[in-house]
Amino acid sequence: MRYVFTGIIALVALGLVCQADEPKDLQAEMAKAIAACKEALAKLPVCGEWTETTKYHPTDFVPKGGTGTATTTGTSVCDGTWIASTHDTVFPNGQKYVARGMFGWNAKKSCYTLHWFSSMGEVELYEGKLDGKVLTMSSTTPDMGFTMNLKWTFHDADHHAFSITMTAGGETKPFLDSEVCRKGAAPATCVYGCSCGKEKTVAIDAPAPS
Repeated sequence: MRYVFTGIIALVALGLVCQADEPKDLQAEMAKAIAACKEALAKLPVCGEWTETTKYHPTDFVPKGGTGTATTTGTSVCDGTWIASTHDTVFPNGQKYVARGMFGWNAKKSCYTLHWFSSMGEVELYEGKLDGKVLTMSSTTPDMGFTMNLKWTFHDADHHAFSITMTAGGETKPFLDSEVCRKGAAPATCVYGCSCGKEKTVAIDAPAPS
């Protein structure tokens, strides 16, 4: 009986040791995932204040096409595990469009995510990949009968191009093309067609300041 009791005590002790180890393993996995998330988001030079000059292609939303303007602000939040984006647009017809987004990282899928909410009632989740200096994302929850495809081409830490296409019935059509530059530079016409005063391309070697 003494040996049985001793054995039970040993098993209980072993179980307590295993339970004590589990939080350490979980914490290690969480730390690893958080580090990967921060590393991935640091590769996106979207933090800061930006101005956009946009060309709209003729669509059901903007029948005659035209040009518009926008301002965007990106902010690193939650200790670097998300990037919050505020977006304010004026369409060619003067209509305002206000949106909020959250850039994130899906470790299981190894892809970027963008949760998007707007004054048009959009509630979208985008997923995509970064290939060199090009980030492409597509909506995974199309709620308007078509898929939105987003593309950022990062020229340097202060400039990037942004475009949207729409896919429906196997056909993809352009919606808009924007040239985006960081606020604060001298007004002039730069090589990218915006008004920041930049005259040459500088390669991205480090993430832009937040």
